[in-house]
Amino acid sequence: DNGHTNFHITFFIDSQAAIRALSALCASCKLVHSCKLMLNKLSSRCKVKLCWIPSHVGFLGNEEADSLAKRGALNYERSPAAFVPRSMQAFKSRLRDKLLLEHNKIWNKCVGNRISKLWFPEINTWRSKCILKLSRYQIRKLMPILSGHCHLNYFQFKIGKSESDKCIKCETEIETVEHFLLRCGSYIFLRKELFGFFELFPSDMPTLPPEKILAFMEASGRFSEEEENLAK
Repeated sequence: DNGHTNFHITFFIDSQAAIRALSALCASCKLVHSCKLMLNKLSSRCKVKLCWIPSHVGFLGNEEADSLAKRGALNYERSPAAFVPRSMQAFKSRLRDKLLLEHNKIWNKCVGNRISKLWFPEINTWRSKCILKLSRYQIRKLMPILSGHCHLNYFQFKIGKSESDKCIKCETEIETVEHFLLRCGSYIFLRKELFGFFELFPSDMPTLPPEKILAFMEASGRFSEEEENLAK
């Protein structure tokens, strides 16, 4: 920025990606934005042209630039100015991955939450978003079966509100969430209709669509308003 005007300035660049980034309407990162600002400022006084040239074909200036770039890469610790900063998007992505990793470590170390961990063996942001897209009423209906704190007999017996923990339909197994949803013989046709199988497995639980879980609960009759009122 020495104040010269009316010069014809040509930048020879061997990176087509760099030229496309500088020619785009919106800058893809802070570095590109800074370059565009400097080029716009320079072009207000001089005629500026960006010209692509093939690399490694003997252009003297280009070969010298490559040599300097390699030297700078080798000495980046002693030359902080040569360091190319990461884009904000890359920083956010790396931070999000790190937070998710820490969240999973905490979740895995958490004692209890047996049923919730069947639904969420690891933190799954996509599945959480699917649930949050439901209405408030649907989420309220879904939460008991996701936590296991519902009026199926296993939990009701634990808190002293049922005389038996056996399934009231088949009367052969303890009425846990897994028994009710995955294998109770009284719901095999309903299970086939909604999920495509007569019997499911615990490993299937994280993949079951929330809407179909709600439909199963409603069609089974075990989570009707009358049943809920009797369990209270």
